Amino acid sequence: MTTSMGMKKTRRQQGVSSRVRPLTSAEGRQGTGRGLQGAAECAKDSEEVQRTLRKLTALSSLSAVLSRMQEVDPLLHEVLRTILDVLATDVALIMIFDAEAGELRVRAAQGVPPEYVQDVDRLKPGEGVAGRVFASGEPLVLRDAATDPRITRPIVRQLGLHALACVPLIAHGRTIGVLVTATYDPDREITDDVDLLEAIGHQLGMAIENARLFEENVRVRKLWESTFNAIRDGMSVHTRDLRVIQANEALSRLLGIPKEQILNNQCCALMLGRDVPLPNCADVRATSQVPCPATEVIERPNGQILRVTVDPLVDEEGRVYGTVHVVSDITEQVLLERRMARAEQLALIGEMAAGLAHEVKNPLASMKGALEIILEDLPEENPHRSVLRHVLDEIQRINRIITDLLDYARPRPPTHVQTDVNRLVEHVISAARVQLANNHIALEFQPAAELPTLLIDPDELQKVVLNLLLNAIQAVREDGRIFIRTHYDPQERAIKLSVTDNGEGIPPENLDKIFRPFFTTKKRGTGLGLATCQRIVTGYGGTITVTSEVGKGSTFTVTLPVQAPLTQRVSHMVVLSASDSSPDSRRGGNTPSLVSSAQREPDDAS
Repeated sequence: MTTSMGMKKTRRQQGVSSRVRPLTSAEGRQGTGRGLQGAAECAKDSEEVQRTLRKLTALSSLSAVLSRMQEVDPLLHEVLRTILDVLATDVALIMIFDAEAGELRVRAAQGVPPEYVQDVDRLKPGEGVAGRVFASGEPLVLRDAATDPRITRPIVRQLGLHALACVPLIAHGRTIGVLVTATYDPDREITDDVDLLEAIGHQLGMAIENARLFEENVRVRKLWESTFNAIRDGMSVHTRDLRVIQANEALSRLLGIPKEQILNNQCCALMLGRDVPLPNCADVRATSQVPCPATEVIERPNGQILRVTVDPLVDEEGRVYGTVHVVSDITEQVLLERRMARAEQLALIGEMAAGLAHEVKNPLASMKGALEIILEDLPEENPHRSVLRHVLDEIQRINRIITDLLDYARPRPPTHVQTDVNRLVEHVISAARVQLANNHIALEFQPAAELPTLLIDPDELQKVVLNLLLNAIQAVREDGRIFIRTHYDPQERAIKLSVTDNGEGIPPENLDKIFRPFFTTKKRGTGLGLATCQRIVTGYGGTITVTSEVGKGSTFTVTLPVQAPLTQRVSHMVVLSASDSSPDSRRGGNTPSLVSSAQREPDDAS
């Protein structure tokens, strides 16, 4: 240690003396030579240090860029800006190999015009400098690109590039592209920067590969999400504790709940409003000891009926880590099945009614005739007359019930003619004027102007209007009000007829039952009136709906399309008279007919 310090001191003394003493002797010239050699070595060491520092700075800057960039294109442009800044070159571009086309494509460029990029794009492996570097995996440096014969594209010479370096981009031992940088300065050397460019090429190659994987992951995720959301059935992914961790848009629409409120909530709470699942929950069954798909049908509090199919998610070791739910709204399907079952029931009722008609009505006619004879022979003061009169009234009531049942179960073939709906309503109101007056009920009819005619059986339509009007009369109290309106909807091409009352209203629990056969809340009703109305209206492709509020009243709306069958033959127009007294021209006696005396031809389809 002491010897070394002494030698350094001696050198410093010699250096000082050599600067002061004149160079006249051989010793002095020898000392000066050694001093110049030392200075050259120091300068060389300094340049080496500067290069190393620049290399570390470049790699540090590049690492910072690569760490914050995940998408390929922004990453490449930022890398090129860093290379131009650190290496002080003028041009830089990155070419990536397109495996499908078998060509090198320019993915990013700095310092060159667009026409340059267009002309050097699409190089085959082995073509030009970039193609050679890609094929060999080795860097290549040109001192003067403007004159080098290995340049194959004229635009490079025309641009006036000189020093040029091209290095491969390596990822997992495989060349995926090349990095090119060049300068317009003929005196600028970039040979010493090749090792730095190679290091950048390796680092950049890995970054590009990672960015590609990231972009592919994003693309696959978006594809999965779009496919997931395109499925019409509701779908959701659940954890073992039934929490929803993923859901598609269809489930949100189906449940009427925003997607944000679905996530992280349990399915039993979302669908049923329960804190715990049902005892026979499909999710619990699907994740039991032997995982298997399970299905359940649930009815939500709002009446919506859902079919839920649950499939377990199983890992490589056979352990269940979650479930996938597929939810379908089968409300319409279930209601259709119920309607079909009801239709089958009604068909049986029709068959039974046909048999009862002969078996019951004939004895009733005999009993009625016998009672009438007995009443004729009994004196007026006989106390038994009132009893027999009551029996006769009840026989007539039974006869009406059977007649209503037959009308509903086995309707007669309709006779279609063009019918003026406003005049038909006026006729029905005239027929009911006595009941309106006796109950002190005010009725207001608001007919639509220029209402189209309907191709319909007027007796059937009259039966509908009369039934709705009588129901309204029975629903209102004395001094109540009833409104009847007609209206033409040009969008639906349909006539709408509504009957509104301010009566007692219909309880919500009965609204879906009032059109069922035999459902009635009246003491002496048959429960077939509204069911008959619905059968008639739906037979013409129409609808009958009701809105009601307890204590405020109800509105029944009949919608009938203005569309005649192609095979319909019409012989005349229906003319109604307000003086007609009977609401039903089909029943008995000398009551006036709704149809004029001209002959009506039946519908060919009937």
